Amino acid sequence: MRWLACIVGVLALFVTNAAAQDTPVQRVEIQVLSVDADTVRVDRGRSAGIQSGDRVRIFAAGLPTIEGTVQSVREDSCRVEIPSGTIGIDPGTSGEVLVPVDRDAAVDLPWTAPSEDFDPNSPLLLGQATPSSEREPAWRGRTFLQGEWAGSSGAGSSDNYFTNLGVDVLYENPFARGGRLHLNADLWTRAVDVDGGLDVSQARLRFDRLSYSFGGTRTQPDRWQFGRFLQHEFPELGVLDGVEFGRRLENGSRVGGSIGFLPETYEDFRTGEDLAAAMFYRHLMGAEDRIALGASYQKTWHAGKSDRDLFLTTLDMRVNQHVNVWSTAWIDAYGSSAANKSSGLELTQFVSGVTWANRSRQGATFSLTQTRWPELLRDGFASLDPNLLANGKVDRARVQGWTPLSENVHLRASIDRWSDQDASGDGMEVFVGWREILGEHSELGLAVFNRDAKFNDVQGYRLTGYRMTDLGTFRATVEPSRVSGATADGSSKDNQLRLRGSWDQRLGIDWYLSVYAQTTSFGGIDTRTLGFHLQRSF
Repeated sequence: MRWLACIVGVLALFVTNAAAQDTPVQRVEIQVLSVDADTVRVDRGRSAGIQSGDRVRIFAAGLPTIEGTVQSVREDSCRVEIPSGTIGIDPGTSGEVLVPVDRDAAVDLPWTAPSEDFDPNSPLLLGQATPSSEREPAWRGRTFLQGEWAGSSGAGSSDNYFTNLGVDVLYENPFARGGRLHLNADLWTRAVDVDGGLDVSQARLRFDRLSYSFGGTRTQPDRWQFGRFLQHEFPELGVLDGVEFGRRLENGSRVGGSIGFLPETYEDFRTGEDLAAAMFYRHLMGAEDRIALGASYQKTWHAGKSDRDLFLTTLDMRVNQHVNVWSTAWIDAYGSSAANKSSGLELTQFVSGVTWANRSRQGATFSLTQTRWPELLRDGFASLDPNLLANGKVDRARVQGWTPLSENVHLRASIDRWSDQDASGDGMEVFVGWREILGEHSELGLAVFNRDAKFNDVQGYRLTGYRMTDLGTFRATVEPSRVSGATADGSSKDNQLRLRGSWDQRLGIDWYLSVYAQTTSFGGIDTRTLGFHLQRSF
């Protein structure tokens, strides 16, 4: 365990030095426009002073606060990277972006007065960027400590313990050359005590991000990134241990490529077995780059054997100030060696939608998704049922909308239809929220939902509430539901009850503490969870 103590010491020293440059922040209110795998698009962007790397908090109903990071920014929207596997975020969900109070929203580079011999025929507001050699390095980021206990009673009762110490830091202009270092690492421990004597304990150090990037600015059209990072131009291609290059052409379009290893999608992010090479092109059109068309090709090899040939296409179109259209298609190419696929091209995954939203907090979105399972050597996909690989698919269509009914009452509703190779079903949810009903800075909400899933049908309602006070923000959720489904003996119906409460408090400018508790009762089994999240921003 000596190496663990050393690592903790290094992280603590690293954060202590960085935190000496604390920067007060303002909170820019946002709403989610669309959700796509591990990223979401929100309704504020460069015009609100938001920049890549800014921290984001999303407040999904009945869930703990979800932390994210701004990945790319447009004039009136931005893409936010959220933790892998996050569920429960819908269009219309609110949140905030933490923006330094001294940042000027009108420009994204520091400026100085023009020299006396400037060209009078040049645009008056062109300005002159301060050379990176004259700018001081700057830290920003966060460090956090999480702890959670989950216990269950009944048959197979167990106790689960989890702790996580992490740091997510951006070090800008570290070598006075305008680059950026990004470190996102955590040290977690897990212990499981199962009734009957099965005990498991683990401790891992995991680096989610460790990279250096430079270029890609107004004066540097070439952008390089090295290390472990989420690929910049096409994040759909995933995390890479390698190098990525991109060049901005004179017309604003971008071209480039990447090469490196794809970390496995397991807890320790092991790497070295899956080599990937990709090239991409993104064409920008219209005023303020209203239309962006992208295409990429990625080739992978697993343990030295040819694996995946993936074509990726994207469309991102801002029709006007209120309407956005987006689409992403993953297309796999198979040869004669494929065991469960026909030779040729297959649309493996498709996500498309249109969103309308205005500044009155009204909006609607319509989305279509289709998913098939690719035949791959990596990640264990080759062990899937051959029939699922050959014929399996999931299609889903969803319509969602949100609108204020009055000054303090707002409505959010959704309806969706899904189908796969065996069955189909529907789902709906209607949510009404009353603000200020519990006092100033409060909301009481009621949601009614029905979901026809493949193995179970669920009907119920969810009562949520929060109140912001000088002592912190108090949140509560009560969710009773009825679960019915087929069993080996016919069918069953059980009542489920979920109760959740949390307390969040900012401790000065830099510190943030969240404490939560949850209990779920279903089928004679009670599950309880207690946890906390302590964070320091700098």
